[in-house]
Amino acid sequence: MKQTKSLTERVDDMVNDAFFRAEFPLYIEKENSTFGKLLLQENLISSEVIALIVFLKHAGNKFCEGELSELGFKITIDISELETYTLRQLANLLKKFLEKEKFHKKLDNYITMRNGITHKMLIKYQSFEQLNTDAERMLIMGAIILVDLENISDDFVKLLR
Repeated sequence: MKQTKSLTERVDDMVNDAFFRAEFPLYIEKENSTFGKLLLQENLISSEVIALIVFLKHAGNKFCEGELSELGFKITIDISELETYTLRQLANLLKKFLEKEKFHKKLDNYITMRNGITHKMLIKYQSFEQLNTDAERMLIMGAIILVDLENISDDFVKLLR
């Protein structure tokens, strides 16, 4: 039987999660390996896309309270299921809620390049220098995507105030 956590334990978990998320970009910077940085960055991007989707879900449902919710309108997304999605699946889902063509193009390019490195490394590359160069380009692309995600989230928060 699953034990429920006390309120204090849940608050502690939220504080620890927030601290971990805040420190994560610093940890990426400290990582020595380009490929280690890439792995950490990709996970951070996935996490931020999930957070944005969840935010849009809650904001949409809040906006639609009243008459629309009485008609049965509700955005339903299983958050635990999102955690099993690939970055490509998350990006495709986000496209249904967010019309930002330039952002989606950047994210699609990042994912395509990532798949080339991760899944076709031995076919696509003849040297570690080429592989490292593409990985470093991906890190730059990823940093831009993270800034874009932060700006998009900030824009929605401002709009809801």
